[in-house]
Amino acid sequence: MVLLAYVDESYDASHFVLAVLLVDGPAAERVNNGLDAVVARARTSYGVPPAAEIHAHAVATGKGAWMPLRASADDRVKVLAEVVDVIAASGARILTREVRPAPACPPFTTAATVDSTYQVALAAVSRHVQAHCERSGEYAVLIADEVADEDHHRRHLADLRVGAGAPSSEPCLNRIVDALHFGPSHASRLLQAVDVVAYVTRRVGSPLVRSDRALDAACNMARQLDRCRLQPAN
Repeated sequence: MVLLAYVDESYDASHFVLAVLLVDGPAAERVNNGLDAVVARARTSYGVPPAAEIHAHAVATGKGAWMPLRASADDRVKVLAEVVDVIAASGARILTREVRPAPACPPFTTAATVDSTYQVALAAVSRHVQAHCERSGEYAVLIADEVADEDHHRRHLADLRVGAGAPSSEPCLNRIVDALHFGPSHASRLLQAVDVVAYVTRRVGSPLVRSDRALDAACNMARQLDRCRLQPAN
């Protein structure tokens, strides 16, 4: 079986998270239909557009299509929690890679720093996907949200797949098939789902989240996501 591995990042100046949502066909359908239902309920309750993209930051701050929720933090949390519930019940699996700037290194505030961090994190989550597929006898295709310099990251994954430039102790990623694909998140409920995973994970670990209420909400959602989190291989 070939799994679909959806990839997205979330970061602030001090905390970078790359997340993967790993699904088979039935899980993908449940996530897609479940997020459609979340938007349909939000349309009825709050008047958001019927094709609204579930972008975690926009929902959490009441911006863009989610402007109708701007006055109510409770409603914004409710929508994100509904998305998390869909993911946790779908049969999907998630994994994340968190990176923090080393001492004396620049924060995640420049395109170059973000790009290099994305590359390191992509290699880490790809090896995690490889290990899972080796155990399960499956294969995976990686599909990422659009980023800058996509060709650079595509070439990097292609090198990892054949073991080019990797330490001899690192196996080639022969369970990841085809190129790294990129797509627009507004057109994919699955990319929107992994965006929420990355956002929630970052919020839990970010020192920039100073509100106890916001942190409690993120921790509650993270506990739900832990139900489907893949643990690293021993």
